[in-house]
Amino acid sequence: MTQGGTFKRMIINLPQSPSDYAGVRTVAELSKLIGVDLVATFLEDPELIGLSALRCVRELRTAERAWRSLDAEQLARDLERAAVAARQQLAEAAQASNIHASFQLVRGTAEDVALQVQPGDIVALIEPRHPVERITRQFTSFAESAFKAASSVMVIPSRVGRRRGPIVSIAAGAADPTIAAGSAIARAMNERLVVLNRAGRRVSTQHAGADPQAGQAGAGEWPPEPIQAQTLFAALADLKERLLVIPRGGLDWPSARMIASLRGIPILATDLQEAAA
Repeated sequence: MTQGGTFKRMIINLPQSPSDYAGVRTVAELSKLIGVDLVATFLEDPELIGLSALRCVRELRTAERAWRSLDAEQLARDLERAAVAARQQLAEAAQASNIHASFQLVRGTAEDVALQVQPGDIVALIEPRHPVERITRQFTSFAESAFKAASSVMVIPSRVGRRRGPIVSIAAGAADPTIAAGSAIARAMNERLVVLNRAGRRVSTQHAGADPQAGQAGAGEWPPEPIQAQTLFAALADLKERLLVIPRGGLDWPSARMIASLRGIPILATDLQEAAA
């Protein structure tokens, strides 16, 4: 929720590679549990077509494991086929999770997609499985733009390791909205909620269906220091969590991606504000 409100939409920029569509299914499942519609875009970057005119530019064909020159007409056909396949994969993922999903073809840059997000949206970032795709301009620009936008961000690792386990919220105080968000997700997933303070110390555990305010720690349990990635990683070592909820700005993009990838879990960096009384 935004101030006094709720999450509105899950925004996803669909992957170019079919091998990354397990992440789309994960996003669809989470959209269902959070209770939001899924809005999907597929990017056709005109700059990519323009690059085909440069003789020095090569593309890596991951299926063929080889580099080759860019051909503008072939590239346009490939993008068209990829868009059709992406739309079909999205429809199948939405149907499997019984949610509504819309599809939009965007001819522009990754930054153009990020500019469409609004307060209350969750932008889903799916980490590509292929290492080369993780450093492409399209992926890195979209990720960096998403972390700068006025929205929440959901980081999806290339491989999700657990489908069961507690939801963990990192909180700065008993009224921190990450607790309410984590509690709502935990109830939807029928999991318990574990609340850690910013120093990585467990301050409360709520079982599925419990009162979100039950068992909260006192003011002395909430140190003011910022979240440290190494401290958080150590605190998670024995929890076997299913999903992590952190405040927006609690971790930068490289740290959030590292923890999501190493732990094999989605991370929701939320822009929620404490609801007005």
